[in-house]
Amino acid sequence: MHRTRTNQIVLGIELIFGVLPISVIGGLYALLGIFFGVTSVLVSISQHSLSASMFWLAVLGIAVGGLVGITGLWLLVLVSELGGTPQVRRAALIACGIGVATAFIALTLAIREDGGVPSLTVYLLLSPVIVVCERLSRTRWSHSA
Repeated sequence: MHRTRTNQIVLGIELIFGVLPISVIGGLYALLGIFFGVTSVLVSISQHSLSASMFWLAVLGIAVGGLVGITGLWLLVLVSELGGTPQVRRAALIACGIGVATAFIALTLAIREDGGVPSLTVYLLLSPVIVVCERLSRTRWSHSA
């Protein structure tokens, strides 16, 4: 595959400003969410607290969705740069779809009553979505993917 200097610069910008921040910060938050989510669900079930377990199941779902999305983001970058089998491409698309859906759900839940959302939250949730959209627009996908 022929790579131009512009493509290399775009890839660097995507990695530095889109993929790495969500991988590090979002990945740590997701791992914490999984740990506390599982622990809290088990405690709330043992205490027969249905409302608490539903809340923590939602936290657990967002955390797992975030990790799947981060994995899909890396897979999409690799597939778009190096190519891949139809199964790998399909897995990248599905994981990215889960990640994008999770990002919008998390952003919706982050909106406070006064309508404000911390800028870092918006950046961390939307920059990977922009990378996914840009990668999908530049990648040739076969009909079997």
